[in-house]
Amino acid sequence: MLILLTNDDGIESPSFRDLSHHLSGLGRLVIVAPDRNQSGKSHAVSDFHNPPRLHELGPDWYALEGTPSDCVHFAVNRLLDNAPDLVISGINMGSNLSEDVTYSGTVGAAMEAAIRGIPSIAVSLVGQPPWQFDAAAKYTRILLNDWLSRILPDGTFLNINVPNISFDRLKPPLITRQGRQITPPFQRSYDKRTKGFWKANSRNSSAVMEDHHAVQKGHISVTPLMADFTQTSALTALGNWPNFQDKKDTKLRERGLTSARSRSRMVSEQLIKRGISNQRVLKVMQEIPRHQFVDEALASRAYSDATLPIGEGQTLSQPYTVARMTEALELNGRETILEIGTGSAYQTAVLSELCHTVYTIERLPLLGKTARRRLEMMGISNVKFFIGDGSQGWPEQRTFDRILVTAGAPIVPEKLTAQLAPNGILVVPEGDKQSQYIMRLTRTAAQELIKERLEACRFVPLIGKDGWE
Repeated sequence: MLILLTNDDGIESPSFRDLSHHLSGLGRLVIVAPDRNQSGKSHAVSDFHNPPRLHELGPDWYALEGTPSDCVHFAVNRLLDNAPDLVISGINMGSNLSEDVTYSGTVGAAMEAAIRGIPSIAVSLVGQPPWQFDAAAKYTRILLNDWLSRILPDGTFLNINVPNISFDRLKPPLITRQGRQITPPFQRSYDKRTKGFWKANSRNSSAVMEDHHAVQKGHISVTPLMADFTQTSALTALGNWPNFQDKKDTKLRERGLTSARSRSRMVSEQLIKRGISNQRVLKVMQEIPRHQFVDEALASRAYSDATLPIGEGQTLSQPYTVARMTEALELNGRETILEIGTGSAYQTAVLSELCHTVYTIERLPLLGKTARRRLEMMGISNVKFFIGDGSQGWPEQRTFDRILVTAGAPIVPEKLTAQLAPNGILVVPEGDKQSQYIMRLTRTAAQELIKERLEACRFVPLIGKDGWE
């Protein structure tokens, strides 16, 4: 294994000593760092038509007359015969939290590696001297034990901030989001109590703690960042601007076939009239654009009371069936759900708006890839994907609060009931290949399974070891 170490504090930083000590045994360590302090250089790179000079200080130990990002660029493209397996930037003498990550040379170097498809970590100490490099280096080694056997999405790198205290005083690491500490913009308004005209805008809340809050409480903060700056949640919103409308889609909208009005009719005529009463389910199905989950040629039928083909011999269930099975899960928003049969990802999108996290399994790679891309384009980020045999459950040993199967099974697979948590609910179509019944299984706190028959249905068969072979 080849590990590249760099930083923005310069080649003389004592952090390299502690990192080298704790990483020894993992493989070859190569240090390429700026010849002087380069803090605050962000992701700046030099003019490589006139490349910076490199000074060899010892075996696999180099100082570069350039920025932290230059160090990664130079090492990958000019110095090393093979690209490193991992880049570690740090340990920085000072925090890189919240908006500071945009200015940080430490983070910039990790980003440079991520852009090139190389796994990377930025590590920083939060506090004041004297610096406890050993604690941060020791945690970095512990984290690598996990990371080396797992995969993060392409372009992801980790920003780690460690409180500047001894290792035995550190609280457990927390997964955090990039925080915001700069005062939010103000808006003009009149407050009768204070007779003032300005107040701060409210900020969006999140279930994930912000990085600076975690370290303030003594925890190690681990924040996944992206080299891709695209704001995916804005893609759909931009797509609704007239300037970006596809002409064919615009014609459908003008005819009222893919509009909010069509979704309203679907909800009132197909769902409410047939007994769907859960207001959260109705609201989500009113909002999600179902026509974006089928082929363009079928968009005009997306809101009809019909099952639609999605390719590979699979189908998108009629709106009522989606609503009925979702309602049967009795969701409150805090659940972790296992979905068997991603398909077009319409059902997945509905679930994602009603729970904490969806784990979804699709047997067919092409459908799975298309579904993932579709949800990413819509800004849906609380879904984890797996391609494989859904009848065997999620590949890692764990339990789920809810399980939903969107294909007909001859019997309820034992591997799925084994992954159902206490007080959990499993909804599955059960029967022969031509017709089934929607069954709901509820696991009591005493581990007893209570089975209910809800209503008749017809799904494509569940293919797999514990389904239809």
